[in-house]
Amino acid sequence: MKKSITTIATAMLLLFTLNAYAANNNNNNSPARFMETTHLVNSYLAATVFGVTTYGKSLFTADFLFTNTATGKKYQRTAYSSFLVANKGLIYNCSTSYDILDESEFVCMAKATMKFKDFTREDYITLTNSNEGWKVSQVISSYL
Repeated sequence: MKKSITTIATAMLLLFTLNAYAANNNNNNSPARFMETTHLVNSYLAATVFGVTTYGKSLFTADFLFTNTATGKKYQRTAYSSFLVANKGLIYNCSTSYDILDESEFVCMAKATMKFKDFTREDYITLTNSNEGWKVSQVISSYL
Protein backbone atom coordinates (compact mmCIF):
# COMPACT_ATOMS: atom_id res chain seq x y z
CA MET A 1 0.00 0.00 0.00
CA LYS A 2 2.82 2.38 0.90
CA LYS A 3 4.45 1.74 -2.50
CA SER A 4 1.18 2.51 -4.31
CA ILE A 5 0.74 5.77 -2.41
CA THR A 6 4.34 6.75 -3.22
CA THR A 7 3.81 5.95 -6.91
CA ILE A 8 0.57 7.94 -7.08
CA ALA A 9 2.12 10.88 -5.21
CA THR A 10 5.06 10.89 -7.61
CA ALA A 11 2.72 10.84 -10.60
CA MET A 12 0.66 13.72 -9.26
CA LEU A 13 3.74 15.79 -8.44
CA LEU A 14 5.08 15.21 -11.94
CA LEU A 15 1.72 16.08 -13.49
CA PHE A 16 1.43 19.33 -11.54
CA THR A 17 5.02 20.26 -12.35
CA LEU A 18 4.50 19.67 -16.06
CA ASN A 19 1.20 21.57 -16.09
CA ALA A 20 2.82 24.55 -14.35
CA TYR A 21 5.64 24.42 -16.87
CA ALA A 22 3.17 24.42 -19.78
CA ALA A 23 1.28 27.37 -18.29
CA ASN A 24 4.51 29.39 -18.19
CA ASN A 25 5.24 28.58 -21.84
CA ASN A 26 1.78 28.88 -23.39
CA ASN A 27 3.06 31.08 -26.23
CA ASN A 28 4.69 28.05 -27.82
CA ASN A 29 2.90 25.25 -29.65
CA SER A 30 5.23 22.63 -28.18
CA PRO A 31 5.73 22.75 -24.41
CA ALA A 32 8.66 20.38 -24.84
CA ARG A 33 10.54 23.02 -26.83
CA PHE A 34 12.32 24.44 -23.80
CA MET A 35 12.52 21.28 -21.72
CA GLU A 36 15.85 19.88 -20.66
CA THR A 37 16.58 16.24 -21.35
CA THR A 38 15.81 15.17 -17.78
CA HIS A 39 12.36 16.79 -17.94
CA LEU A 40 11.70 15.11 -21.27
CA VAL A 41 12.64 11.68 -19.90
CA ASN A 42 10.36 12.34 -16.92
CA SER A 43 7.55 13.28 -19.30
CA TYR A 44 8.11 10.09 -21.29
CA LEU A 45 7.98 8.03 -18.08
CA ALA A 46 4.85 9.89 -16.94
CA ALA A 47 3.16 8.98 -20.22
CA THR A 48 4.37 5.39 -20.19
CA VAL A 49 4.07 4.44 -16.51
CA PHE A 50 1.45 6.82 -15.12
CA GLY A 51 -0.81 7.29 -18.15
CA VAL A 52 -0.27 11.06 -18.28
CA THR A 53 -0.80 12.16 -21.89
CA THR A 54 -0.50 15.92 -21.39
CA TYR A 55 2.30 16.35 -23.92
CA GLY A 56 1.55 13.33 -26.13
CA LYS A 57 2.69 14.01 -29.66
CA SER A 58 4.91 16.97 -28.74
CA LEU A 59 7.29 14.55 -26.99
CA PHE A 60 8.11 12.61 -30.15
CA THR A 61 9.86 13.45 -33.41
CA ALA A 62 7.95 12.99 -36.66
CA ASP A 63 10.09 9.92 -37.44
CA PHE A 64 9.79 8.44 -33.91
CA LEU A 65 10.21 4.66 -33.70
CA PHE A 66 9.41 2.37 -30.75
CA THR A 67 10.93 -1.11 -30.89
CA ASN A 68 9.83 -3.96 -28.61
CA THR A 69 12.71 -6.46 -28.56
CA ALA A 70 10.56 -9.18 -26.97
CA THR A 71 8.19 -9.31 -29.94
CA GLY A 72 10.35 -7.74 -32.62
CA LYS A 73 7.54 -5.31 -33.42
CA LYS A 74 8.13 -1.66 -34.30
CA TYR A 75 5.70 1.21 -33.95
CA GLN A 76 5.81 4.71 -35.38
CA ARG A 77 4.72 7.89 -33.61
CA THR A 78 1.03 7.70 -34.54
CA ALA A 79 0.61 4.11 -33.36
CA TYR A 80 2.58 4.64 -30.14
CA SER A 81 0.75 7.90 -29.33
CA SER A 82 -2.58 6.13 -29.91
CA PHE A 83 -1.46 3.38 -27.51
CA LEU A 84 -0.62 5.98 -24.85
CA VAL A 85 -3.98 7.75 -25.32
CA ALA A 86 -5.83 4.43 -25.12
CA ASN A 87 -4.09 3.74 -21.80
CA LYS A 88 -4.56 7.25 -20.40
CA GLY A 89 -4.84 7.12 -16.62
CA LEU A 90 -3.51 3.55 -16.40
CA ILE A 91 -0.83 3.39 -13.72
CA TYR A 92 1.70 0.58 -13.86
CA ASN A 93 2.54 -1.09 -10.55
CA CYS A 94 6.31 -0.69 -10.80
CA SER A 95 9.17 1.36 -9.50
CA THR A 96 10.96 3.56 -12.00
CA SER A 97 14.36 5.10 -12.38
CA TYR A 98 16.41 6.52 -15.18
CA ASP A 99 19.97 7.47 -16.01
CA ILE A 100 21.29 9.84 -18.63
CA LEU A 101 23.94 7.66 -20.29
CA ASP A 102 25.43 10.31 -22.56
CA GLU A 103 24.50 13.79 -23.69
CA SER A 104 25.89 16.19 -26.25
CA GLU A 105 24.51 19.35 -27.80
CA PHE A 106 22.30 17.46 -30.28
CA VAL A 107 21.83 13.89 -28.99
CA CYS A 108 21.09 12.34 -25.61
CA MET A 109 20.89 8.67 -24.61
CA ALA A 110 18.94 7.67 -21.52
CA LYS A 111 18.03 4.37 -19.90
CA ALA A 112 14.73 4.07 -18.04
CA THR A 113 14.17 1.06 -15.79
CA MET A 114 10.72 -0.12 -14.72
CA LYS A 115 10.86 -2.85 -12.08
CA PHE A 116 7.71 -4.92 -11.86
CA LYS A 117 7.12 -7.81 -9.44
CA ASP A 118 8.17 -10.57 -11.87
CA PHE A 119 10.23 -8.79 -14.52
CA THR A 120 12.10 -5.62 -15.40
CA ARG A 121 11.55 -3.47 -18.47
CA GLU A 122 14.40 -1.32 -19.71
CA ASP A 123 13.79 1.42 -22.25
CA TYR A 124 16.78 2.85 -24.09
CA ILE A 125 15.67 6.33 -25.11
CA THR A 126 17.30 8.45 -27.81
CA LEU A 127 16.54 12.16 -27.67
CA THR A 128 17.48 14.60 -30.40
CA ASN A 129 17.77 18.38 -30.24
CA SER A 130 16.56 20.51 -33.14
CA ASN A 131 15.01 23.93 -33.67
CA GLU A 132 11.86 22.46 -32.05
CA GLY A 133 13.85 21.56 -28.91
CA TRP A 134 14.55 18.15 -27.42
CA LYS A 135 12.27 15.33 -28.52
CA VAL A 136 12.24 11.55 -28.16
CA SER A 137 13.26 10.06 -31.51
CA GLN A 138 13.61 6.38 -30.64
CA VAL A 139 12.85 3.95 -27.82
CA ILE A 140 14.13 0.39 -27.70
CA SER A 141 12.36 -1.62 -25.02
CA SER A 142 13.77 -4.83 -23.59
CA TYR A 143 12.59 -7.17 -20.85
CA LEU A 144 14.64 -9.00 -18.25
